[in-house]
Amino acid sequence: EGVSRALRQFLDVEPGLVSYEMAKSGIEMVVDSSVLDVRPYVVCGVVKNLQLDSSVIESLMLLQKHLHRGVGRNRKKVSVGVHDLAKVKPPLRYLAVGPEFSFVPLDYEEEMTMAEILERHPKGVAYRYILEGKPKYPLILDSEGNVLSFPPIINAERTRVTESTKDIFIDVTGLNEDVSIALNIIACALAER
Repeated sequence: EGVSRALRQFLDVEPGLVSYEMAKSGIEMVVDSSVLDVRPYVVCGVVKNLQLDSSVIESLMLLQKHLHRGVGRNRKKVSVGVHDLAKVKPPLRYLAVGPEFSFVPLDYEEEMTMAEILERHPKGVAYRYILEGKPKYPLILDSEGNVLSFPPIINAERTRVTESTKDIFIDVTGLNEDVSIALNIIACALAER
């Protein structure tokens, strides 16, 4: 999408700055002080009226992976969660909880504690170093207490994006204001789609 946008500019097909239609989502994210010592920054966005097929979902996940590597410095500075908005019940809470808290992580069918995810889930094993030494872990919950994300490790299976997803909720957490850069990149890519 970014290359396409740049080529349209360069070839004078669509000169000038691109303008995106934006509005307030009305979704509130309450940030609890418990998370400030763990992963203090969070931004969120919603992209509506999408038409997703397997190739678009694969492209979105690849973009997420590149953002994790680049801007995110292997998820340490920034991590992105993408969710099916229809499965999310606002308002949302971003807080830190103990390692005994449990939910069903992406690609699994059974509930696991956050400590188990860090020991057994492939993403937990790969990225647990980011949370080493932390007594509590970051978590995003909806108003019904359902987990969206255990950033920067893994999302919940419950909010998985599928071909039937029409509206997407994006959460970006991190250690500094680079969270906004990542959100802008992914929202613009989806808008270009």
